[in-house]
Amino acid sequence: MLNAITDFPIRDLVVIIIAVEAVTEILTKSELFKPVRLAFSPVDAYCAYCMSVWVSFFFFLFFPASILIAYVFAVHRLANIFHKFVDYINVFQKKPLVGVITVHTNDLNK
Repeated sequence: MLNAITDFPIRDLVVIIIAVEAVTEILTKSELFKPVRLAFSPVDAYCAYCMSVWVSFFFFLFFPASILIAYVFAVHRLANIFHKFVDYINVFQKKPLVGVITVHTNDLNK
């Protein structure tokens, strides 16, 4: 049994940090949870900083059982970051980078 937060493996701490950010983002900003947020507050303005405290409390309260859920959400968040990177790279798909010689069969002026 883990006695203190210092006993957690660093890998699990990093995964939990990423998962807390992902779950907090989903709970406070997604359309999926909007009806739930409105049920608790007519304003629909939840503080992500405050919510992350409760989300992290959940992950640590149910550790080690919650680590699988943390890995799922960490992979979800890292996949989103990768998607944004690929979308950024796709901006250059029609225009080659300066200094790179490319051969295209289509007209680059379109």
